[in-house]
Amino acid sequence: MRSLTTSELGLILPGVGSPGPREQIQEKDDVFFTSVEGIENHVEIKTPKPNYDQARSSKRRILRIHAVRHAAGVNQLEVFVGMPYNPNGLLGEYQWPTTKYFLDLGRDIKVGREFWNHIGNSADTYDEILECFMTVASNRRSELVALLGGV
Repeated sequence: MRSLTTSELGLILPGVGSPGPREQIQEKDDVFFTSVEGIENHVEIKTPKPNYDQARSSKRRILRIHAVRHAAGVNQLEVFVGMPYNPNGLLGEYQWPTTKYFLDLGRDIKVGREFWNHIGNSADTYDEILECFMTVASNRRSELVALLGGV
């Protein structure tokens, strides 16, 4: 089954470069990198609970970047929303209602472990980050408690 974004791009990309009115658009990535495989990665980092306007804006951005890079001859790219953590924790998959209306959960979003492992290009990145946090928290516990007012 084709993803929603794939279907939408199938409608949009054939018109890229066609004669007609143009619109000047600027899109900014929160994170941009080219993978070791040569794939451009355009990432917008969001909180895991975006509202409707944010989800719609993210989808528009994803489609625009695909169109602009396609017009420039770049066909190997990933454009997605990265969410550093899953608000459901270990209790279940990410399922925030507003995202499902606009974003393709299989293509447009990377959440928690999937996001960090993609950015780090390793299946261990997420676990390594958590281990780092735990080490710092353990070593600096008294300072952290003092900053919180002795809680």
